[in-house]
This record gives sequence, structure tokens and C-alpha cells, in this order.
Amino acid sequence: MLSLSLIDLYILLIAFDETKSGVKGLVDVGITEVSQIFYIPSPENPNSDQNSPPGHSLPIINLEGIKEDLIQRKWCFHDIRA
Repeated sequence: MLSLSLIDLYILLIAFDETKSGVKGLVDVGITEVSQIFYIPSPENPNSDQNSPPGHSLPIINLEGIKEDLIQRKWCFHDIRA
């Protein structure tokens, strides 16, 4: 994945917002890959958060195994509510 500059990210976000179709519109037109504007920087890569506004962060919640394990599912929902 290539890193976007803040200007490139801004241009992509404006273009997406102007379509007024949202994520559902992307699905309806049959996208085949996820746009860079939807990627969350990797916590393992210290340079990956260069596009994040200061003071903002998104929690990362592990959804692995929630279909098979009831305890994991309940813990996941606990994490989401927190």
C-alpha cells in the first residue's frame, strides 16, 4: 500500500464526499478494491499515522473468531461499547 500525502488524501475524500453515494454506492457499482481513504494505518508502523489528525485515533478491535466462539463474541461487543 502506498502512503498518501495529506493533499492526496484530502482530494480523494472530497471526491468521495461529492458523489453523495457513500459506501453503499461503492458496493452498488461493484468496486474490486478498497480505496486508500478507508485504510487504517498499521500500529506496527510508526510512520503510518502521518495522515491522522492530531488528537484523533481509532480503536482497533480484533474480530477474529467471533463467529465460532461465544466468549470471544461477547468480549468483542464489550470492547466496542467501551
